[in-house]
Amino acid sequence: MQAGRSAAGSGRFVDCSAGRGFSYSILGCLPDVDLAEAGQFQWTLAVSTERIHVPLGVFETYRLDFTMDARVAVLGQERDLPYTASFWIAPEVNTWIARILTAEDRYIYSQAMDLVESAPVSAEGSE
Repeated sequence: MQAGRSAAGSGRFVDCSAGRGFSYSILGCLPDVDLAEAGQFQWTLAVSTERIHVPLGVFETYRLDFTMDARVAVLGQERDLPYTASFWIAPEVNTWIARILTAEDRYIYSQAMDLVESAPVSAEGSE
């Protein structure tokens, strides 16, 4: 990761009907249709640095900001699906310590409260 770097692009939502069931049929995935395009999207990703304070402490982080502007068709009706996400990644703990996710009218904010370390579990069971 390098601060100040960014990228952008576009893509399509394409799905295969094999084994998807009824919920995917509304997107156009039918037994005789191998691939169905549900919509298109534009995305951006930007990297910056930011010092933040969370309950776990103060960290110098890389901030990753991702946006996606999508338009999908469900049952023949087109719908906008905006999505944004920001992650604050602390290299010294090798994970995110704060994040914000928004999709349509839903907003989720999380902060690292504690780091959990797990020991490998033995395949032979515990003693």
